[in-house]
Amino acid sequence: MHNGAEYTHICLLCLQQNEWKDSLCRARHTSNAKDHLVSIHREHEWAIKEQEHRSNRTKRLEVKVSPKEEAKRSAEPDDHAQQPDKRQKKLSWEAPVSKDKVSGHIVRWLIHDGLPRNLTTTPAFKEFLAGVTGKSDVTIPSHRTYNAILDNHYSTFKKNVAALISEEFKEVFQTPFMNVEHDLWTNAAKSCVVGASCSFIDHTWRPRHLAMLAQVKNDGHTSEEVAAVLDKELKVRYGLDVDKMARFTVSDTASTARKVSRLFDSTLQTDCTMHALNLCIGYGIGLKENLRNDYVLDPKSQTFVKKRVVVTMGGAFPEGSALIQNYAP
Repeated sequence: MHNGAEYTHICLLCLQQNEWKDSLCRARHTSNAKDHLVSIHREHEWAIKEQEHRSNRTKRLEVKVSPKEEAKRSAEPDDHAQQPDKRQKKLSWEAPVSKDKVSGHIVRWLIHDGLPRNLTTTPAFKEFLAGVTGKSDVTIPSHRTYNAILDNHYSTFKKNVAALISEEFKEVFQTPFMNVEHDLWTNAAKSCVVGASCSFIDHTWRPRHLAMLAQVKNDGHTSEEVAAVLDKELKVRYGLDVDKMARFTVSDTASTARKVSRLFDSTLQTDCTMHALNLCIGYGIGLKENLRNDYVLDPKSQTFVKKRVVVTMGGAFPEGSALIQNYAP
């Protein structure tokens, strides 16, 4: 017992760097100890072996769905031939479908549509599976298996993104070529999250936009700390050096966000287009006042003092309202 909480073990790996109070853990089962190794000591050889084991175990649930080639249109119209509907995507499936493949399709559906796993635990969903497959013993992946599959997908994503960025950086002869967008927000659990994404046009002139980071940070929100998280995590996960690879750092119009961008000296700080457009519309139709700080000379003290100046007055603006009503869909 420590501070009213019950613990079962002391992690010897944690004890090498921390005090015994910070090395306490609950490991009633072997799986608990393995989870602790993978989450805290992921660079240790035992943790690496466990990650490889979990990755191999989840491969049996992988499902590959390849689009079926559509019939080519003939040069001359044929009234008797049915033309395929281009709007409908035809897929080829292997039959019969095993239990593992059914679980794989469920996981694939959840991941691709961004749905929570709890959706598959309802009685109605289990009845749906039994009705579709004709089997009442179809198993649904557990939380542990589903999380392992997500980790496997994310590891593959990191490798592919790192390889893509490295290749594109070589194609442009190691000159800055991308935008790095960053933001800071609070989620429903009251946790502060540092987010980042990147966008660029690759050597085949294909636009790319990749979500790269969503890191919880509750121990400080200063501009220096946020910039340090962005710099460290993007380098470790993807090999992305913002100072060397990014041409623009994009953020919202808040002063703290702009300061984070300016801490990367070699990049150009740029306001998010959506935020800038929102401000322009708000100022233009009189929803709010456009203010700025100017330094003016005080005739009495002969010193420059800061004064707030109104650039655009707020209030009713019927011309702007009429313009929006005319062009609204």
